Amino acid sequence: NIFGKTLDNAILSNFIFNLITILSIYEICRKYFTKEIGLWATYIYTFNPFIFNLRNDYLIDISQVSFIIANWLFLTKWYLSNKTIVKYSSLSGIFAGLLFLTKPTAIVFFILPISILYLRKITSFKLLSSKVIIELLIFPISFIFIIYPWVSKNWLTIFTSIINSFSWGLKYQEGLEINTIEGWYYYPLEIFKILNPILIFSIIFLYLINIYKQKFSSKSYFN
Repeated sequence: NIFGKTLDNAILSNFIFNLITILSIYEICRKYFTKEIGLWATYIYTFNPFIFNLRNDYLIDISQVSFIIANWLFLTKWYLSNKTIVKYSSLSGIFAGLLFLTKPTAIVFFILPISILYLRKITSFKLLSSKVIIELLIFPISFIFIIYPWVSKNWLTIFTSIINSFSWGLKYQEGLEINTIEGWYYYPLEIFKILNPILIFSIIFLYLINIYKQKFSSKSYFN
């Protein structure tokens, strides 16, 4: 609505979603691993043929991936933070809301992580302070604030999309139903094919070399 409903702007929106994904992947790897792993991860994502083709279409795949990765980033920061920081809980709620608006059923990816996060926050303190309670309430409040304007008018669409999603396996998973073992490992197998086994083993090999170099350099330093 701001820039006009054109094909160029649709592709531009995909570029923005792709940029969010790249920055989120790099930040996760940089913060919890190394900068080198972050660069490799963004390189693999950027030049992956499967992802590269998706950027040319205005579909929900790129936007859904961007909000999943960004939400995972802020949830991880919130989970590992020993302080009560409202910023991470509010950003997690906002990106969870954006993910819900992109595809309501995609929120199922975060039911377990959010449950674990809340359990950790509650059990890490003997007495829940007002700051912790506010932090835990900010997440659902920001989530509802994002989704309410759309959900209040399109709630029926959510229920019908959830019902229809169970039949997608028959359409897009070679007829495999969700309650079969083949249906569960269909997508992991597809991801393995997309990444290319040679690329996967190369990454593992480079990672092992990096660990070996770190151990060798630390031993030589102390000697």
